[in-house]
This record gives sequence, C-alpha cells and structure tokens, in this order.
Amino acid sequence: MRKDQKNEGPDEPMKKATKKATKKATKKATKKATKKATKKVTKKVTKKKVTKKKVTKKKVTKKKPATKEEARRKFREDKRRTPYFLGDRVSAELTFKGGDAGELKRRGLPQLSDALELSQALALPEAVSSSGPDFKKGADRVAWLCYHRRAARVDHYNRFHIPKRKGGKRRIASPKPLMRHAQSWILENIVEHLEPHTGVATAWRRGLSIKDNAERHVGKAIVVRIDIKDFFPTITWKRVRGLFKGCGYNQGVATLLALLCTDADRRPIELDGDRLYVAQGERVLPQGACTSPGLANYVARWLDLRIKGLADSIGFNYSRYGDDLIFSHEERRGRVDILLRAVYTILKDEGFEPNEKKTVVMRQHQRQMVTGILVNQELRISRRDCRRFRAIVHRCQTEGVESVSKSMNRDALAYVNGFLAYVNMVNADQAVALERLLDDAGLGPLKGSR
Repeated sequence: MRKDQKNEGPDEPMKKATKKATKKATKKATKKATKKATKKVTKKVTKKKVTKKKVTKKKVTKKKPATKEEARRKFREDKRRTPYFLGDRVSAELTFKGGDAGELKRRGLPQLSDALELSQALALPEAVSSSGPDFKKGADRVAWLCYHRRAARVDHYNRFHIPKRKGGKRRIASPKPLMRHAQSWILENIVEHLEPHTGVATAWRRGLSIKDNAERHVGKAIVVRIDIKDFFPTITWKRVRGLFKGCGYNQGVATLLALLCTDADRRPIELDGDRLYVAQGERVLPQGACTSPGLANYVARWLDLRIKGLADSIGFNYSRYGDDLIFSHEERRGRVDILLRAVYTILKDEGFEPNEKKTVVMRQHQRQMVTGILVNQELRISRRDCRRFRAIVHRCQTEGVESVSKSMNRDALAYVNGFLAYVNMVNADQAVALERLLDDAGLGPLKGSR
C-alpha cells in the first residue's frame, strides 16, 4: 500500500469524483452559453448591416421619369447635347468627356464640351431650302451638317471644275451658305489661331505672299521644286480630328469639328426618280472650303520641321508654298541627289505622296521659276506673261474692251489692271513700263492699282 493511500479517508475518492464531474459540467455549460450568445450577437449585427446597405442603395437610386413622354423628351435632349451616331465609320469616338481646358486657354481657343455648346457658338442663321424652310434648329442643325451618308439626298457643297494652268481640270467643292457660315466661324475662332512652321510655310497666311516665298531663292546656283501629289485630298478627316484633339478638345467635339471641315467627293445619280449624291471615297479636306488651307498648313508642320532640318544639314534653303516645296543652294555642286531621295522618304513617312513627274531642278543658266516669278538675278515677271499682257492690251485697243471681255469671259479692263498691280508688287520697274503701255493705248490704270 502506498503512503498517500494510507492518509486518505473512506469518502475521499467520492469527493474527488464529484469535484471532477462538477468542473466538467460547468465548463460545458459555459462553452454552450458563450457560443449561443456569440451567435445571437453576430446575427443581430449582420441584420443591422444589411438594413443599412439597403437604405444606402435606396438613397442613390435615380428617380425614373413620371411618364413616357418625359422619358422621350430627356432622350431627345441628351441626343442633341451628346449625339451618339453621325453615320457609319465616323461615330467611333463620339465621347464628350475629357479634353484639356488648360491647353485650349493657352492657345486662345473657345471652350466647347458638347454639340449644344458648339451650336450656340456657331449661331447658325435660319436657312431656306428648295423644299421650304429648314425645320432643323440648334444642335440638330449641327448634327445635320455633320451627318455622313454614303448616298445622301442633300449635298452641302456646289461642285464644279476649273482649268489648271498647265492643262487638266481641278475639282472644286464650294460650301453652300449654311456650311460656309459654320466653316467661317471655325476659321476665325480656331484655325487662324493655329500657327504652322512660321519659318517655312508662306502660303495662306496673313501678311505673306508669293513674293515672300520667291525672295528666299533669288540668285542661287541651284533651285529645286518638288510637288506634293493631291495635297488636300491626302489629308483625311481622321488626321483633322487628331489635330483638333491635340488642341485640347474632347473626342466628341473634335469629331464634330472634323466632320464640318471635311467631306467626301460626291457624284449625282438618278434612282427611281430621286436624285442622290454618292460618296466616292473617304472624307478629306475639300478644295474650296475656307478652312482647308489653314488646316493643311498646320497638319504639314511636322513635315516642314523634318525637311527644314534635312535642308539645313546639307546647305539648302527651304520654303513651302502650299503643295510646292522649294529648295535652293549657293553652290552648283549642291547634293541634289541626296536631297531628292531624303525628301521623297520624309514625304511618304508623313503620309504624303511626291509627284515625281513635276520635280524640276533649275540651274543658273536656265529659267529659275518660283511660284510664277523669275528668281535668277532679281524678282521679275517672265517675258511670256508680259507678252500675253501686251497682246490683251493691243486687242482692247483695236477690238474694244467689250469684245475682248466677251471672248475672255471676264472683264478685260479689270484683268489688265489686276495684272498691273501684281507686277507692281513683284517688280516696280517692270510695272512702270507696262503702265506706260496702258497710257499709250488710252486705257490707263484703274485708280488705286499702284
């Protein structure tokens, strides 16, 4: 028998067993009660959260229109402000969000964020069509002018041909009054604030003329002229849209402005008694729109920058008058071959196509013509143009001004005096001699032609 067993009483084992059972029962009961209480509290808290969430959701729920008529009215208003479709292949970026207000302010351009604001800025006048008053107003009229259809019942341009100086015909698209009004506003408020490469581009800019372009190349050993093929038709509406986006306008407004400034060439057809105007290709800058020259100049600024860098590196002077690239060099050994290859490469890289058939290299012993002006020794009008002028003056003297005007399909006297003013701008000495010829013929210059 162990020593500790000797000291235990007869009831000692019973006490220990009771104590152990009590402890176990208490522990079990406590655990059960704690679990039950925790479950109850958790359920209560979860219920409160759910209730709170429902209340919050109810607060942010938008109020639905009371009637279908109100819903339609709201839809029409939203459509006027932010049109979502303006024709196939032109509606992908009609998103009227974003833009760079700071960039617009820096450039001095009007802040426009949607079609309604553009419509208010354009302030389109009331127009009357052949079928009666135009019912479209405000932003609807902007959308009507912008809408692109492959086959349309209305053409916003008058299209005709004029003869080119060296043969062939040039197709002109002259905007009709409503489109002309919109484009005039864009020209005055946006396009004229866009500066092209100021040291190179000399066409279609205030205060500059063909004389300024020709003066840079007077008395040079070599003069090179490179022509860009289809200059305006090469500049597509996507490039114009990118231009307006770069100015700070959001994608939607940039799309509207680009659609107002571009159009596809269209041909009229008759179908089931209706006259339709069918688009012949992609939307491009139309020759005849007042916005086209300024936009073309600005699109070509990177072209000018690259070619100017090239020309400087090999000793050539460079200027651009519209689609004519003019280069000149002091020495007769200037590397014309390197120049031509590099310029052709840059033109293609910038999305233009050189008209290689019209490329001319003029040496000092040849007639060096820059934008219709001789530049060999000084600025002069060519002998051929002077002879044509003398011939018209002689006909006016012998046949009469009215007869010559009828054969020329223009006012002969206005033409003669206009040419005299042009000669005076280029070379005053030549103008004096031609003016003497007019006096001898008894015609005399119009007042203010000099």
